Amino acid sequence: MKFVPFEVRYPPGITNDPTIAKPVMIPDAVPLRDTWGAMEKLVDAGKVKNLGVSNMNTQLVRDLLSYAKHKPANLQVELHPYLG
Repeated sequence: MKFVPFEVRYPPGITNDPTIAKPVMIPDAVPLRDTWGAMEKLVDAGKVKNLGVSNMNTQLVRDLLSYAKHKPANLQVELHPYLG
């Protein structure tokens, strides 16, 4: 989602304009590689110990592993077992 600066809306919500009647989420296409790189900087700075991912398929994990300096420590997946 598109980043909302604290000066525009605090706490940041789901819209850039706090005065509109129907708030909407604004998508912002950011490549996974950019996001992962930013999270790796947190590891390098000592602010976090490990990085993880959730609900990624095999293709996305393989893509991530092709450029990740810090490999994901875990993959969290949601599972709904059939009980019927």
